[in-house]
Amino acid sequence: MPESSAPTGCCPVFDPSPWESGQVVWKNRPFLRDRVRCFLHIPIGFGKAMTRSLGVLEKADALTEDNLVLADECSLWKTELYFAVGQDKQGQRERVEASEGAQVETLSGTFRTQVFDGHYKEAESWRKQMSETLAAEGQTAQTIYAFYTTCPRCAKAYGHNYVVLLARV
Repeated sequence: MPESSAPTGCCPVFDPSPWESGQVVWKNRPFLRDRVRCFLHIPIGFGKAMTRSLGVLEKADALTEDNLVLADECSLWKTELYFAVGQDKQGQRERVEASEGAQVETLSGTFRTQVFDGHYKEAESWRKQMSETLAAEGQTAQTIYAFYTTCPRCAKAYGHNYVVLLARV
């Protein structure tokens, strides 16, 4: 992985303000798709999936500045991961797709965002809170993705474990 300018040498310090109660609109934003097996929503091999997929993106010179990785905890037994593919250089998507076993998908739509700070075990209550907020505004989440902004070691070092939920509405 490229050398990090983060204080920890790993994950950069996360600024939650652009994501708090916001909205993003994507049209065909490319993501490298991977998955991990889970046991009752607890990921098994998450670190290996991160290393594998980030390695593909690094080799293709397609890493993004925001380190955006979305998790769709679609069942008790699996989580789909979406690693943002850089869009600023010619051929990045094609280089990623050329990697053995790599699958690139696009995400499109309007996504409402909300930032939470706390332990992973609170994730279900955060999803419920986001769904209730949307319902109060007359909206329904089609899918809720989680953006875990730092690894557990960096979250501990920084004193914050920010998680951004993105709800496709």
